[in-house]
Amino acid sequence: MDLTQLINSVDHKSPIYYILIAIYVVSMLTPYFKSLAKNTKLNHLASRSAYILEEAKEIVAPIANEVGLANADRREKAVDKLYAFLTEHKINVQRKDLYAVVETAYQYMKQHGYLNDKQPITTPAPEDLTKDELNALTPNADAFEDKSVIQNEQAEQQIDQQQEQQQNTKEGE
Repeated sequence: MDLTQLINSVDHKSPIYYILIAIYVVSMLTPYFKSLAKNTKLNHLASRSAYILEEAKEIVAPIANEVGLANADRREKAVDKLYAFLTEHKINVQRKDLYAVVETAYQYMKQHGYLNDKQPITTPAPEDLTKDELNALTPNADAFEDKSVIQNEQAEQQIDQQQEQQQNTKEGE
């Protein structure tokens, strides 16, 4: 027998009628309250997730631009900092879940041009290289040199040639 049929079969002046009406109202409102509670939890979870992602972005940006760290070391450092921040603010998360958050934050920052994470190429000091090695590393070096430097070099070469000629003429005499 359905609850509505039971309510209709009971005398409307009886206290049982009012108890059945109360049960009916509670049974109708229970799914609404459950969905309201679930939506509240989901909204809280969404806002908490957004907060964690924003914090991850702030942590990832300076670490990604650091020089001298391998990618895995940067990731670990970012996860460590994010985990420390969240535990300090009493947000309970598992450390293993933060790897995905850090990677998402990194990809977001990279896609939107906030990162300059290309590592510079390390080369020996120019003094330690031969001229050929130096030219191989900078094939268009002449295009970037200052004109005054080129003129000074040419003037020095002319002076050297003149001195050689003078010495040769002295020796020939």
